Amino acid sequence: MNRTMEGLVVGPRGTAFALLGVEGRPVNLGVEVAGSVRQRLRGWLGRMQAPQERGLWLVPCDAVHTMAMRFPVDLVFVDGGGRILRIHAAVQPWRVRICLGAHSVIELAAGQAERLGLVVGDCLERRRV
Repeated sequence: MNRTMEGLVVGPRGTAFALLGVEGRPVNLGVEVAGSVRQRLRGWLGRMQAPQERGLWLVPCDAVHTMAMRFPVDLVFVDGGGRILRIHAAVQPWRVRICLGAHSVIELAAGQAERLGLVVGDCLERRRV
């Protein structure tokens, strides 16, 4: 993972997508990449629910707010090397979560981090889309 975002697939309206895996395990996680300030601030605001089939990858980011969101989310804080530093499960609307040392955050539907078997210390890797 890095700030240059190379190797991503650009979809409709310039939205970038990536496929992440967990080192040593067959886990595939599709993510929409929010790489601009505007995309990161917007996040999933205005959506009725988090998509079950993919996450939102906020890069760079070390803090997330769930102000005005309508649903809880799992927050996976990741360092610059792809290692998961912290997971906050089912964060309710109107909350703030911070992780010093994080380079990015992946927002998932509540419960998705556990379903995927993600744990602190796992190392995420980018896979070909």
